[in-house]
This record gives sequence, C-alpha cells and structure tokens, in this order.
Amino acid sequence: MRPVLLALDSPAKEKDEEYAMDLFEFIPIITSVIFALAVAQILSGVSRTAQSEVPIRYFFPHSLLVFNLFIFIFLIWWASWEFRDIEWAFAK
Repeated sequence: MRPVLLALDSPAKEKDEEYAMDLFEFIPIITSVIFALAVAQILSGVSRTAQSEVPIRYFFPHSLLVFNLFIFIFLIWWASWEFRDIEWAFAK
C-alpha cells in the first residue's frame, strides 16, 4: 500500500514515477466506469421486472435484446484490453 503523503526528496517519489500511468490507461478506466453504469442499469431493470407485483407480459425480442446488450457490453470491455500493446500517439 502506498503512503498517502510523501516528502519531496523521498526515494518513494522516484519509485512512483516509474509506475506512472500513461495516457492510454485512463481510457479503459473511464470506459469501465461507463460500462459498469450500463450493466447496473440493465440489471436494475431486470430486477424491477422480476420483483414486480403487477403481472407483466414478457416480450421475447425485448428479453433477447437485453441479454445481447449485456453480453455485448462485456465483450467490448474484454476486447478493449488488446489495445494496450498499440503505440498510441496522442496530441500534446
């Protein structure tokens, strides 16, 4: 676990600089948060539907769409890890 406060002349500061995140690593973090919010929204809708006291007519194409959307979000998140090996050149 890293210390919260570091002295300016601390050798730990130099150690942290070698582990500094590059610009690409911020992109998967942001997309993971967005995907997590999307999955939470899908699962909350499924949960509300399952726990509803009012009788609900299920429409198979809609259920298939929800399932496909859940799988699609997971696959995009999984496949985005392959982009880590590409040399990215962002404008500075």
